[in-house]
Amino acid sequence: NNFFREDINMESLYLLFLAVPIIIFIFPFTLDIKFYADVIKNRGAISIYLWKIKIIVAKAKIKGNDILLKTKRHNNEVDIELGEEQLRFLNFFKNEVSNKVKIREINVYSILGLDDPFKASLFSSFFSNLVLVLLSKIKMWQPTASLNLNNKTDFYEAHCALALRSKIALSIFDVSYSFLISILRTKQDRILQEKLKKQ
Repeated sequence: NNFFREDINMESLYLLFLAVPIIIFIFPFTLDIKFYADVIKNRGAISIYLWKIKIIVAKAKIKGNDILLKTKRHNNEVDIELGEEQLRFLNFFKNEVSNKVKIREINVYSILGLDDPFKASLFSSFFSNLVLVLLSKIKMWQPTASLNLNNKTDFYEAHCALALRSKIALSIFDVSYSFLISILRTKQDRILQEKLKKQ
């Protein structure tokens, strides 16, 4: 009896060790994404956390047609330049992953302003309406998502700053699959572009 009991316990342990990685791989996890951009000062920041564990924290700015990310790795600053091909990959990845992602919440914060009160109010109202239209479309696509907009207007100084905080649920399987498909599509697109240039 003790032998059979030990055998059953070992079998349950093996099943547990097998089940845990499968559950982690298939079931969705929550990412906390924060983004900030100041168009006038040409500076920004992005951070992505998984269960309060830092995935990436970087400062950002636009340099010509590229986006330059500055992050720290082993206490050293590292520059990551996002050129045309990298941006094309990110676009493919966004398209692939958007159908698999579950949006839990999106909070949009903005400070907009001009030195003319009338123009500032028009500009701010236009931006608010545009964001609300986009959020309503997201709400139709993801009915359970919590969506908020907090817009402030400066009537005397020029401001154009935007911050976004979102929480999304996604599985490791979906991320891995979307990543591989995006790499293949980027390579195919590059080959096609090279063929068109030769013609």
